[in-house]
Amino acid sequence: MPENDWISDVESSLDSQGNHGGFLLLFPQYRPDLIRTLSHRLGYAPIDFRAQVMMPQGWDADQITLDSLDAFLTQQAEARPAVVNNVEALLVTKTRVQIQEWAKQFLATEWANPLLVPMCVLSEYLPPAHRRVHRLSPSELPEQTFVGRLMF
Repeated sequence: MPENDWISDVESSLDSQGNHGGFLLLFPQYRPDLIRTLSHRLGYAPIDFRAQVMMPQGWDADQITLDSLDAFLTQQAEARPAVVNNVEALLVTKTRVQIQEWAKQFLATEWANPLLVPMCVLSEYLPPAHRRVHRLSPSELPEQTFVGRLMF
């Protein structure tokens, strides 16, 4: 499979839903290199939730509420199309029910711009078949290079 075919599949998924609203992109493993490549190829703003929102909170980052997450995501989506990475860093501090409710609400949100949230750890908590959830298999993705591992 050519190296960027997986991105074309993501683009098709976005197109099929009108290129607006919340999307979950499920990776089989944590691949910030591919998330950066995806942001660049789509022309979407790359945003790191953990770096921008959680790290400044230090040890209190787990106290960030899902309402605060939603407000941040809404602000990003209203500004431009974006890929918001590392949202899972906050979600793993919440209960299964909270995560499922958050995902349901996120996927139903109809922002004017598309907002992609990549995930890998919490896939089992998410809707198994939803039009705004795109699952990637390991065979679709290019191998991670040694240099790529060192950079992230």
